[in-house]
Amino acid sequence: MKKIVSMFMVIVMALTLSMTAFAAEKEASEASALRDKLSDSGDCISVERIDDLIETRGVAPEVSSVEIIDIGFIKEDAYPQRAGHFAVIVEMMGYGYKYAYFDGKSLGLPLETKGILNANNVAVGWYLLYDCGELTPGQHKFEIKVQSYQTATHQKTAFLEFSYDPK
Repeated sequence: MKKIVSMFMVIVMALTLSMTAFAAEKEASEASALRDKLSDSGDCISVERIDDLIETRGVAPEVSSVEIIDIGFIKEDAYPQRAGHFAVIVEMMGYGYKYAYFDGKSLGLPLETKGILNANNVAVGWYLLYDCGELTPGQHKFEIKVQSYQTATHQKTAFLEFSYDPK
């Protein structure tokens, strides 16, 4: 009787181990099939290629200045859907979170951003174009606050108050 029970246990263990191996082979083949689909569709980028594209440059510089450098109305040939909207151009030196407001309403992201590059072709600042929308007669205020990425307490602010009379 002991021999029969022992033989039964050996068979059960052998089947259990082989099922695990079959499952592992199936998972590997399904993953391979997915990888093949990605490679065939041109959407696959190997890890080595991504690593080659990454260049570590160190800590982002804190925001050192924020200045409103120009205001005006958006030209039709620049942004046809936004032609005639009031716009503000801001110069920001350094890196940080940007919070822009016009008449107390958040503007969200800038309409356009251009980098200010140093001699090593590294962005050290930004020109930001904000679309403030259609301008109505009366008093208005544009304000931008920039908080440095590195230091939460380091913040720069610029604002412009003006009146508009479209005579």
